[in-house]
Amino acid sequence: MDVLQLLDDELKDKNNWSLEEKARYLYIRSCELFSYDPRYQCDLFWKMYGKKIVGKEIVFKKIDLRNVLDFKVVCSSYSEYVYNKLLEELLNIFVFVHQGKLNGRYHKNNSFKIERNIYHVDATIYSDIERVKMGLKTYSFRKNRQLKIWNDLNLKKVDKKIGYIKDGYYKKKLMQSINDLEMDYYKSTLKDPFNDERNYFLFQMKVIKELFDEVNEFREYTDAFFCISYLLEHFFGPLICESDIFDDNFCFINHNLVDISGDKWDFVNVFDVLINDEKFNFILEKINGKYEFLEVPLSEGELYKKELIHYKKRI
Repeated sequence: MDVLQLLDDELKDKNNWSLEEKARYLYIRSCELFSYDPRYQCDLFWKMYGKKIVGKEIVFKKIDLRNVLDFKVVCSSYSEYVYNKLLEELLNIFVFVHQGKLNGRYHKNNSFKIERNIYHVDATIYSDIERVKMGLKTYSFRKNRQLKIWNDLNLKKVDKKIGYIKDGYYKKKLMQSINDLEMDYYKSTLKDPFNDERNYFLFQMKVIKELFDEVNEFREYTDAFFCISYLLEHFFGPLICESDIFDDNFCFINHNLVDISGDKWDFVNVFDVLINDEKFNFILEKINGKYEFLEVPLSEGELYKKELIHYKKRI
């Protein structure tokens, strides 16, 4: 895909937009188009191929925006070959690529200047590259080193103008859905959700799946996993762990799995859910080109855990 041509065409009739608004638009669109490479966070990939191959295939991978064949990036490829090139080619803005250390590892991001304002951009550090695909507020498009872009009200006006949001960010809609959940369950079942815990849980998981399906057609694992984790956490709180020990009457156990048959790296998650001594299995898996979240029989969940390879995520 010729990404430069695509975004140049999208900006052609935006003569009433400021450079600031166009730079914000290109940030949003680049986060929509590109996804974080999950292999970089997979300890198994590092163990199997080592730093040299990781560097060649992921860290130092070059991207030609005139002919993008693979839309997976990490901080270095996004900063060096995506956002800076978009601003330089389409807006004639010079962009700095900064390199430093983050948690002991090298990290890259961008900055640029419009008039007297300096903007700092880092799509991968606080998950903006995933957050944008859900229509959430971003955290790493900052002005003059402020933690907030200029202020929330002005940012919201800009995001409405460039078409990123209509009424508000996705979290507002999500919280409304969660606030209405108990009443929706009562209306549909005439049962008190607190006295029907098992069925209310299944009702919540059904709503989560519906929300997951309507947010986006996730074609990359990191986007899909961020979304389902975000939804689960906002419905149930920080219950997800990666231990094999159930220590509560209601908890999630997440199993990070990968299928590497035929040199492919298809990432899968199996969630063991325990509620009052009853166990359920849900999976996050790529089916027909996009990720699905669904309940599966316990036997099928055990088969996934047996046949696929377990791995740990690098922090």
